[in-house]
Amino acid sequence: MENAELERISTSLNHAHSPEEIFGSLIGTQAEMLEGARRIFRQMAKAVHPDLYEGTADFDKAGLAFKKLVQFWEQTQ
Repeated sequence: MENAELERISTSLNHAHSPEEIFGSLIGTQAEMLEGARRIFRQMAKAVHPDLYEGTADFDKAGLAFKKLVQFWEQTQ
């Protein structure tokens, strides 16, 4: 069974070319923008973390999505 949220986030990550496409155009001070991005990162990470999908057909997809999410988060920082 495919997880709709994993599919949605994975598709977004696959089509994104910049962190802004994932975390949005944030406003405020640099610290406020980073905190906003951090909240989005955490929400997405909870949905795509590979540990949630261990032993399922979605495990590899979750692993790739999580890796891409972390790469965008690192660029954001």
